[in-house]
Amino acid sequence: MKLVGWILFSAFICYVSFSMGTELGVFIFISIALGILIRCFTLLLDIKTRLAQITKDPDPVRDAYEDYLTEKFKKVDKEV
Repeated sequence: MKLVGWILFSAFICYVSFSMGTELGVFIFISIALGILIRCFTLLLDIKTRLAQITKDPDPVRDAYEDYLTEKFKKVDKEV
């Protein structure tokens, strides 16, 4: 229901902005569109930082060490 309200509100703003005249209407419409794009960008950056805190970065040194140990234990098991 909230989405429908925002769609109706934006349609009303677009109607009002274009009825004011060409230059002023386009200015208001573009400023609203740019505001929405900037807000989406900031929300995406916020999501990125939150996900970066949750997930761990892959550690190539730890991965190489674990691969080395598994290979070493496989060789030891084959010899025994």
